[in-house]
Amino acid sequence: PSLKKKVGESEEDTFNAASKEIKRNGLLLNDGDILQAMSSQLDPHILAGVRIGKDGSFKGDALADESAFALLQEELTSTVSRIAREIKSGNANAYPNHHGGNLACTYCEMKPFCRVDKLKASEKNKKEDE
Repeated sequence: PSLKKKVGESEEDTFNAASKEIKRNGLLLNDGDILQAMSSQLDPHILAGVRIGKDGSFKGDALADESAFALLQEELTSTVSRIAREIKSGNANAYPNHHGGNLACTYCEMKPFCRVDKLKASEKNKKEDE
């Protein structure tokens, strides 16, 4: 976060103010040693909302056990392998996503090199010819 440091403010005060502004998300391994290494004070702002419950266990939607991470790794490996096979076989079609009514290409840095516009023009010409 962007903060204005006050004259005479200690680094600890600045760090504490910044950590209150941080909104992290994602998955965290439900392992006390790892969570402690990520934030020695177990700050929920840093740990994606994870807190210690009354029973001493960790609570939060961001927690996942090792089996959940293993399943995620399998899924990612499968997806990347499928994409690599498709590209290797010559299938490198450009089908950009739409998000909120906008084409993802609108903000893409690679737009000058991409052939999406050519593909759209080709599809438009085909429809007009029909």
